[in-house]
Amino acid sequence: MSVVHSDAGHLPAPEKLVSLPKLMSAYYTEFPDTDNPEQLVSFGTSGHRGSSFLRTFNDEHVYAITQAVCDYRKEHGIDGPLYIGGDTHALSEAAFRTALEVLVANEVEVRVSAKGAFTTTPAISHAILSWNAGKDRGLADGIVITPSHNPPQDGGFKYNPPHGGPADTDVTSWIEQKANSYLRAGNRGVKMKNLTEARASKYIQEHDFIAQYCGDLPKVVDMEAIKASGLHLGVDPLGGASLAFFEDIAERYKLNLTIVNRVVDPTFRFVPCDKDGKIRMDCSSPYAMSGLLTMKDSFDLSFACDPDSDRHGIVTRDGLMNPNHYLSVVAWYLFRTRTGWPEGCGIGKTLVTTGLIDKVGAMLKRPVVEVPVGFKWFVPFMREGRCGMGCEESAGASFLCFDGSPWSTDKDGPLLCLLAAEMMAKEGKSPSAMYKNLTADLGSPLYQRLDAPADSETRKILKSLSKDSVRMTTLGGSPILRVETHASGNGAAIGGVKVATKDGWFAVRPSGTEPICKLYTESFAGEDKLKALQKDALSFMESLLKWSQGICFEKTRPWPKWGQGRFRAFLFFDLPKKGKRRTATTVLCAAKRILFNRNLLRAGSQQAMSTLTFFRSPRSFIARLVCALSLLLVFPTSQDSFLFSKPVYAAQKKKAAKHSVQKKKIRQEQVKKKRSLGSRYRAVIEEALNDFRKRRAERMEKKMDEQEKTGALPPATKALPKLRTLVTSLYGERRSLGPDSFYFHSGLDIRAHLGWSIVAFRDGLVTKSGRNGNAGIMVEIDHENGLSSLYAHMRRATVAEGERVVAGEKIGEVGCTGRTTGAHLHIAIRKNGQTVDPLRYLKRAEDVLRPRDDEITDVIAPQQCNGHFSPYTPAAANRRVRGPIVRGRHGKPVRIDLNALRNYRPPEIPQWRSRQRWQFF
Repeated sequence: MSVVHSDAGHLPAPEKLVSLPKLMSAYYTEFPDTDNPEQLVSFGTSGHRGSSFLRTFNDEHVYAITQAVCDYRKEHGIDGPLYIGGDTHALSEAAFRTALEVLVANEVEVRVSAKGAFTTTPAISHAILSWNAGKDRGLADGIVITPSHNPPQDGGFKYNPPHGGPADTDVTSWIEQKANSYLRAGNRGVKMKNLTEARASKYIQEHDFIAQYCGDLPKVVDMEAIKASGLHLGVDPLGGASLAFFEDIAERYKLNLTIVNRVVDPTFRFVPCDKDGKIRMDCSSPYAMSGLLTMKDSFDLSFACDPDSDRHGIVTRDGLMNPNHYLSVVAWYLFRTRTGWPEGCGIGKTLVTTGLIDKVGAMLKRPVVEVPVGFKWFVPFMREGRCGMGCEESAGASFLCFDGSPWSTDKDGPLLCLLAAEMMAKEGKSPSAMYKNLTADLGSPLYQRLDAPADSETRKILKSLSKDSVRMTTLGGSPILRVETHASGNGAAIGGVKVATKDGWFAVRPSGTEPICKLYTESFAGEDKLKALQKDALSFMESLLKWSQGICFEKTRPWPKWGQGRFRAFLFFDLPKKGKRRTATTVLCAAKRILFNRNLLRAGSQQAMSTLTFFRSPRSFIARLVCALSLLLVFPTSQDSFLFSKPVYAAQKKKAAKHSVQKKKIRQEQVKKKRSLGSRYRAVIEEALNDFRKRRAERMEKKMDEQEKTGALPPATKALPKLRTLVTSLYGERRSLGPDSFYFHSGLDIRAHLGWSIVAFRDGLVTKSGRNGNAGIMVEIDHENGLSSLYAHMRRATVAEGERVVAGEKIGEVGCTGRTTGAHLHIAIRKNGQTVDPLRYLKRAEDVLRPRDDEITDVIAPQQCNGHFSPYTPAAANRRVRGPIVRGRHGKPVRIDLNALRNYRPPEIPQWRSRQRWQFF
């Protein structure tokens, strides 16, 4: 199922690096298709993730999710500060700014990182818990903008409620539904402010996450022991947010700590490719960690974290530790040294984490609490002190402070890295050596996870598995002891199934963040047992996906001739959640499926079908009829099987043979009758269609006459190119004609020819019409509800102030008046007095331009304006003038030399400014 790519462990080639300008452009200019469920907001095990290239993580998504979070806070009375931060992914900074616009508009008190530093996930969780300690009102919550270890082109958005950890399913479902309702409505209900105003508002305050997190570390880790040991530690932040945190830790506690990589590059070109050939900053992968592994002998202990620092990777001189191995040692060490923890405090683990932890818990006489995949399930256990630690097999964990209070209720990568140093300082040996001693007493497990691509249908099947789906009796040669679809620790559904024996187990579940399914296997009886277990697990998955598509026939004993044996027909179809009995209705439905769907009889293995060759005989329909009637006539031999007997088959066969000739003649007559009726109906339908087309043409002609009377133009019969191809200047900052000068472009410039008709994109009232400084001849329309639009640089306006216009009505013609160097339309849209990006409201070029068909050419090139501008005449173009008149810096008319203007090329606007560190604002 899992194949290692040839690029695994090697630095990515230049063509594999993500194009940051394209990625950021897609974030602002691409819009999700609300009819496509894959492009809607979807919260998995760790928030919403996606990519702007796939239209699954764009500014529209962030607007909708942030507004949904604000609505959730208001509805549930959360009125304290909101801590927000992001990691070093390229889309994190853009999403951070988008979220600020909405949060400030909703009057939420926001705490952002001091000096725009990157923020780790555990720092957000720790800040929330610190603020909420001892409070009943004014509780804080948080937002972490990160896709965790996902590839560089991805973005992510996580919400942490006042408990500090990831939001549970009820909260994420509420936010997801609310956000999708905003998306389907075009985000019309989203409140937002201009980013410049948001930054200067009173609702934003800086918070030093680094100082708070690093200063409180002695509450949870023995930093003095690490310092006194003099261990030479190495750390690779993998270009993530933990860089500044490890710098502060090394300086604050005077540790012998070396940071091997200080580069922060959102392309992550310095991270070796993962096993599938993609750039993935997974600190538990030996391929992504190959760079640090080459330096393992230079340090006593080295470690790494992913970009948002919720995962850890521990490297000793023996190599990279498997996360399950390290977590087993952590459980063994913590419950021996943390004497301040409650006596009944247990070990929390997900059901796909190694079974060695269960043996450690039995040895230490501590309960083991097993929950589904996702750290959110540990939150109530760690807040109440029922679990001293919570861990996942994907290298994520956290644990309590020395006094038993919660440190963080989210995964904490730096904390587990520093704990490894504490263990080595106090025990005098590396965590890998401690693991060898532990397995010498409890046994050495072999653990492996296999990943395979899975579409939405396959993932849906895996999520709906029940105990009845597992018809196996043995696994790897050992009898099956238990089958689980719900976690024993909290009774929550695991979204898959886990099958366990005395010396091994396997679990299968779809991923909540990626389009793959995961197969987890572990054996305590050696490698051969693991391979046998994996073989049975793969056979189970293949048969499961095959059976879910129809009916599988299975022989119960050798059947050389008809009547000397029997076989069972297993029926697989959806059952009610309550009650699993096969009622008469479900049996009848199965009979209908067999009768009318020949393909169902061909499902199943080839060996089983070899005994059913009579179904492929010339009388296959009769055979299917016999099979269907048999289901209704014979008694069931078990809950899921039915006996097929020879007398029933023989009687039905004899009856069918007797009337076969008559049925054949009847069918032939029916076919002839249908053909004659078909030709007669075809003529009637064509006549009705012609009549419909005629009436529709009359209605269209009448509608066009009415539009001409009212002044509105009819829709163009020849469509213009897509709007984005006609845009020559986007909304935002751009360079002016002056040297090294920038200014904010408050609208959108659309390429057009002189004289093209300009129309209103919505109904409204004309508030301004005429000349207005740099805008030249312009028209401004108020569309009510705080929305207004401005059309500038016209040749002439055809409406006056006070007139009411409708959508599509002509309001002017394209020109070159005002400060401009060519014919184009400048449109600006204001919402509640603030300019917004017009692309959010315009979908087609026909929304604002309506030229005649003969005016639309294949190539719409920019036009320079010669001579005077208003009105434009050929005679004016032939006059001997030096060049067009434009508006100068001080508002005075300036004439520019035409030759110099033709050769002038404004410099490109850089997408990224050079800076040592990206800053959020």
